[in-house]
Amino acid sequence: MPAASSTVSGPQQSVFVEPDDGGVTIINAIDSARTSVDVVSYDFGGPNVVGQPGAEGALMRAVERGVNVRVIFNSGMVDPNCLGLAADSQAICAWNPKADTAYATQASLEAAAAMPGAGKVRVQFSSQNFQITHQKTIVIDGADKNGKALPTGKLPRTAKALVMTLNLQAFPSLWGQRSVSEYNAITKHKTLTLVNPDYLTNPAGACALAEASAGGHQPCGVEWAARDFGMVVTMPALINRIESVFTSDQRCDGASVTNNLLKTTMPDTWSNGTLQANNLYPNAATGGYQTSTTLQKSPQGNDRSRQLGLINHATKQLLVYNEEMQDQQVINALVAAAKRKVDVRVVMAGQVNGYNSWAVGFNQLTAGGVKVYLIDDTKPGSLYVHAKAIISDGRDGFLGSENFGTASMNWNRELGVMFTARSHPDQATYPSLPSKQGVTLITNAFWSDMSKAMAQSGSWPVASIVPVPEASYPKSPVLNDFPMACLRPVGGNLFTPSLPQRTLPPPADEQPAS
Repeated sequence: MPAASSTVSGPQQSVFVEPDDGGVTIINAIDSARTSVDVVSYDFGGPNVVGQPGAEGALMRAVERGVNVRVIFNSGMVDPNCLGLAADSQAICAWNPKADTAYATQASLEAAAAMPGAGKVRVQFSSQNFQITHQKTIVIDGADKNGKALPTGKLPRTAKALVMTLNLQAFPSLWGQRSVSEYNAITKHKTLTLVNPDYLTNPAGACALAEASAGGHQPCGVEWAARDFGMVVTMPALINRIESVFTSDQRCDGASVTNNLLKTTMPDTWSNGTLQANNLYPNAATGGYQTSTTLQKSPQGNDRSRQLGLINHATKQLLVYNEEMQDQQVINALVAAAKRKVDVRVVMAGQVNGYNSWAVGFNQLTAGGVKVYLIDDTKPGSLYVHAKAIISDGRDGFLGSENFGTASMNWNRELGVMFTARSHPDQATYPSLPSKQGVTLITNAFWSDMSKAMAQSGSWPVASIVPVPEASYPKSPVLNDFPMACLRPVGGNLFTPSLPQRTLPPPADEQPAS
């Protein structure tokens, strides 16, 4: 049984729907910042959010008017060239093409920071306490001038946090890339093709290729082309919590009271990493890595228990969005709900390069009475379903960065929020933000997307979609997904250092062909 919920007082919280919103809420939030903008994103970088000299995006505009901006990127490179390197030996690893966008973002923000009266900036790779950092948040005016989280009582009225299901990147994501990596399954070799040698000064230079590769209908300039959701959080205690965890992760803290969020009595819903035996974790003493010899059997976060609880307490209907369907406990819970006569419906992307890796999960769901609807994202004008959201019985909800994959719910840094349309939020199963509008918007989007899927191909199974045998998605952490050590701030200055310098020539297998 879940813990008794706590009363969450305050105004109704606002939810926005992408791509319908067109990024207006995100851009307006950044443009409203007076002192600080702190961003965490798995994928990041684009002309609207970041920009480049001569075509400034929202973050560059913020820096130019004196706002301090910090960005935390996911650091997993999956690159044998940099596995286990100490923090001061990462120049080779830094050449991984996956890091191109981080370096392009840093170059743009540093160009803005060179203007008179500009704010300070820091772009960094994420803490290695987690397999990957998949969290997607923006905190506005939550930190003081030195980058420390402001206490709840000192937060200005302009403070807010955006908790989202969406990454902040150009789509398709060639913005800021100097090269494109292609893997040949027959030769087992990776080929790098140079697409933009001027990626630091002209990150958008590869966008034409991105638009051409997408048939012209999804140009690189669109950062919000998928079905996604976000909530604008104004609850001061929750803003402080998110900012405090940001600061902790930015300092590369180890497992701490701040990061151990199992017992939160607020609506924040975290996945915070689970230590796995024989895997690499940060070594604070050396700045490099150490191998864990123990298995931490309980996740540090509360995400799994809360999402399962939301599913298990449904009595009439469950509407589910997700990008993945691989976690067996979630699949079992959805089937169990259907067997107790709950109307369970799932909307997801139908094709990824003509295949669907979640066919095993779909088969289990449909055999158990769950209705699965797939939107074919390969067709021009169709949406890719990237959202992660649940609406239970038309009144309680969840949205966040957490996919229904074992890695996402166990080993990653993830964040979501619980919310409710109940007149008395304290009657919800878990602490929940009041948001009648949020429940309505996500419900309406779901029925619209389900109708599109029905018009395309009906419910699963779909003859035109080739199922992949048992998904190759990892059921345990990937050892070489921990290459880039988090760089600790220098001398307590939370705005230094910058990313590891690319001072050496790239390794032979990371030099793109011209």
